[in-house]
Amino acid sequence: MSRRSLLLGVGCAAAAGFVTFLPAIASTGMLGEEAAATVSNGRRLAKWERDIREHINTEYLVLEEISRIYSGESRDEDSQRLVARIGLTDAGRANISATAAALAALGEYGRPQRVSIVQNEKIPVIDVYRFASIVENEWVKILHAAQSFSGKSTDALEATTSSEEGVVVTARITTGPWADGIARFRDLKTVKLPEQITARYRLNLKDTPLPSGTTAEVRVDVVGTEHVSAVAGALEAAAKRGDFRTLTTFSLVWLGDTAQQKDRVLRLDFKRENEPKNLATGCKKYFSKWLSKLPAGTEASAYHGGEKIAIDSA
Repeated sequence: MSRRSLLLGVGCAAAAGFVTFLPAIASTGMLGEEAAATVSNGRRLAKWERDIREHINTEYLVLEEISRIYSGESRDEDSQRLVARIGLTDAGRANISATAAALAALGEYGRPQRVSIVQNEKIPVIDVYRFASIVENEWVKILHAAQSFSGKSTDALEATTSSEEGVVVTARITTGPWADGIARFRDLKTVKLPEQITARYRLNLKDTPLPSGTTAEVRVDVVGTEHVSAVAGALEAAAKRGDFRTLTTFSLVWLGDTAQQKDRVLRLDFKRENEPKNLATGCKKYFSKWLSKLPAGTEASAYHGGEKIAIDSA
């Protein structure tokens, strides 16, 4: 056998032996998928943070904070996500177009889970998701949308984008007693957002005492500024009715004309009583007055102790 053939034979055998050995390495944990993923995530986040710090356009933007949070209940490194808080310089506030371009360019260097944009003390901070996928013209809309909430009191203002809905801005109210929560929610009816932005308003108050004397959970999730006034009116009316003194949940979801029926529903839940006197009649009167004022396609129902109330027969 020639020397060249001998070397080729030895090389092939060695390669085959190494391939055979790979499963053994994996079984020992030396190349375990979990360890690889953890290291990969940690390095990826570190690179994103470094690149964002190095490439942020300081003429228009100020990196106020960048850190990591955990996603879910796990506290391992693979569950960490990057979040940032970015402010605007005087030049950034004066030139929204240039600021939007700077934010879009920054998205090429990292994918934080959430970026909070701070414009000034009067404009609410807006938390932006899908940061890396947002293009310049969408950033213009998001910055102007946040400005539309100037003087409004929300617990959170959020923006995200999708190919189906475009830019969606969500205002959340989740704290405060009943009077404060409903007043802040009603005040959102004067918000004037730029065109081609979907506005979503969410009011969530848990175990809040209502004027009727009951304590209830309030859950409102509605799309469209034009519907805020009617929704607030229907909610206030339910909260004040004496025959609704056993109300435990007011839930109204309306996510658009084309949403599924489960996303266009008003539901009232009442505590079980031995004799729910006049409850069916009260619900019928309430729905007959307010259902026509709520967004089109809203279906209403009421439940007593989990059992649906036969309103039509009242």
